[in-house]
Amino acid sequence: FRDVDRERSEALAQEVGGAVAESARELAEQSDLVVLAVKPAALEEVARELSPAEPRAVLSILAATPLDRVREGLPGVPAMRVMPNQPVEVRRGVLRRSSLSVSSSSWRRSASSSRSRSG
Repeated sequence: FRDVDRERSEALAQEVGGAVAESARELAEQSDLVVLAVKPAALEEVARELSPAEPRAVLSILAATPLDRVREGLPGVPAMRVMPNQPVEVRRGVLRRSSLSVSSSSWRRSASSSRSRSG
């Protein structure tokens, strides 16, 4: 876990199990997936910190931030975006992901597959 507030990182690591990374680069080097959960204005700074390590994949939950902007900050890194809503916090909501591929045919296959599993 990595947060600007180390105490928050430590508390989360203790609560769900895990380790605290000293830097965003260390986090990327040790992770299969980096979850971007920062304010949209911080994306460029975080992308610079992550870039030397080239994360294997990124999951963005940045509000009002298109996936293309995430990809611009981390070129070549597979990226997905999900937008949780308040019911998710009480385990009554759903998440919808965007496809790793931006092609319309791949999106249709993904949407079709999700509908068949959920309903």
